[in-house]
Amino acid sequence: MTTDTLPTTPTDQGTGSPTAAAVAFEWLKLASVRSTWWGAAATVATAAVSALALGLSAAASAESGVAAEQAAPQVAAMGLLLAQLGLITVATLAITGEYSGGTIAVSLQAVPRRSLLLTAKAVVVSAFGAGLGVVTSVVATVVAVVSMGDRGLFTWSDAVLTTLGIGGWLAILGIVSLGLGTVLRSTAGTVTSLLLVLLAAPQLLMLMPFEWSTVVADHLPSTAATVVMSRVEDPYPVATALLVLVAWAAAILGAGRVALVGRDA
Repeated sequence: MTTDTLPTTPTDQGTGSPTAAAVAFEWLKLASVRSTWWGAAATVATAAVSALALGLSAAASAESGVAAEQAAPQVAAMGLLLAQLGLITVATLAITGEYSGGTIAVSLQAVPRRSLLLTAKAVVVSAFGAGLGVVTSVVATVVAVVSMGDRGLFTWSDAVLTTLGIGGWLAILGIVSLGLGTVLRSTAGTVTSLLLVLLAAPQLLMLMPFEWSTVVADHLPSTAATVVMSRVEDPYPVATALLVLVAWAAAILGAGRVALVGRDA
């Protein structure tokens, strides 16, 4: 993340709570760069296009006599497969952009407590991810409804729970991206690693003829996220899926904290 002029530091703002000041500082930095909003726009647009394609496919299948009824919010959730890349990029750049732009030293001068700096970033990217998830879910659901017609009927409960699931997943994904970006300090390396874990690894593991590979695949973030967003309780309940996601986020953010505190900027 780079800007010509860094936002006002927490000290200059005169905020009473150091944590609140650090969070406000990180929000100003995140909101002041164009890449944040381009990433958000890309997330929403990709999810909408995916929902349109999936919805039209379902409608065409129905016309051909193939049963393809599915609630529109769940079709919207399926569109997150590629759309989440936009949020991954935004959350990763929240830390790797500072390393590449050389502004990490200034951030550490403004917030000397490194653990507090990372915590503030985590709060900001998770809140941003949650908000983006809600907007993305609403837009993609509307597109799915239009493209599917009466094949995408759903209840308000379906819509609310799916929207909360998408928002929750993008919030956790933001923390995971931030934590891994802190460890690797490379935008390309972080994004590539996450794509491998989220997209490639589950498919490869499921192809292996071993019981352990299935167990590992079931406990990857993408599997748990699918359960949370779709509420199809396979291979485990939603509550278990949430625990899996929280464990991944805590472990990776914890690794990021160790890396940030234990090495030079």
